[in-house]
Amino acid sequence: MTDINAFDMDSHAAGRALDLLHGLIFKILLATDGRTTDVLEALLDEKMKVHVIRQEQMQQEHAERLGESSGAPYYMRESLLLSEKSRFLVSHNFSLVYAKHVPPSLYEKIVRREEGIGKAIS
Repeated sequence: MTDINAFDMDSHAAGRALDLLHGLIFKILLATDGRTTDVLEALLDEKMKVHVIRQEQMQQEHAERLGESSGAPYYMRESLLLSEKSRFLVSHNFSLVYAKHVPPSLYEKIVRREEGIGKAIS
């Protein structure tokens, strides 16, 4: 990485530049139409690893609070995204998957925790 002092910035200018960079990265992650994980891997120059903390099928009464419920199951998943080598915590994620709107083969991969949801989709 480049040393911030090599640009001969005072601390205020360096802070503004860092804020601008953080904002830019955040906008890129929100606007990507591909896998966010791919962008993060490029930025950190490391592969990402998904660690599922918990995953469970929601009870019918909880699913009904979310709106339409035709008896198709909802799965809630909480996971962490970690960089593979440095074990840096990149994100803490919560996903809600409604079986009715997901192809059966994809839904089975998600339920069996074979891979991250984004990777399964791609």
